[in-house]
Amino acid sequence: MAAAPCRLAVAAVVSLLVCIAAAGDAEGWTTCGGLAPAYNRTACDVAGTCCQQKWSPSDGQWGCCPHANAVCCNNGYTCCPAGHHCVDHGSSYSTVTTCVPNDDSTPAANDAPLLGNQVCKQGGPLPLSTSLKNILVIGDSVSIGWTPPLGEVLNASALVQHSPWGGDGGAEETEFGWLCLDYLLRAPNGTAIKPDLILFNWGLHNYGNSTVPGQAGPSSLYAPYLAKIVAKL
Repeated sequence: MAAAPCRLAVAAVVSLLVCIAAAGDAEGWTTCGGLAPAYNRTACDVAGTCCQQKWSPSDGQWGCCPHANAVCCNNGYTCCPAGHHCVDHGSSYSTVTTCVPNDDSTPAANDAPLLGNQVCKQGGPLPLSTSLKNILVIGDSVSIGWTPPLGEVLNASALVQHSPWGGDGGAEETEFGWLCLDYLLRAPNGTAIKPDLILFNWGLHNYGNSTVPGQAGPSSLYAPYLAKIVAKL
């Protein structure tokens, strides 16, 4: 029987160290863009859809929309569920997409518009070390900044890498982190990974009341989605 996960609070915003048990395998994952499979090429499972994610450094700049048979929006960042089309507001990574039913039916008066999701980014690109401890850092743009120095300090004893792979705001707001957690806990090609330690933090992208999926979320949603992330880990 696997040991129970262990957690340790280590920072003001909410950073936790988590010792994790085994994950599932990557059966049913397909490399995006018709490319030959490789560890650091994006693949998506049957619950997701390959869509462009311009922050992705992997070949073809692919990511996974967290909907099966999704509609990939032309902006290169967002997606909508099947049976909808994309209506964009704004530009670049700050685009807010409204997902409109293909039959152009009008939502009920009390229904909020269905917003598109930002396409999920992929996990760390490096195969786990077989000789050192493995540390996975999952977090927003703050953690992108301190992951390299952490790796330098621990380079004799641990391989440290960040998830998601790539720049921008990293794991963004907690809702994005929750929706994309399955991808952040795997290699880009869907391979299940079992790091010895996970350090994670969120908070910067839930400051204020704006909603830009995959970039910013209201402070009121910070704790509820963080609780879901902690429970899953």
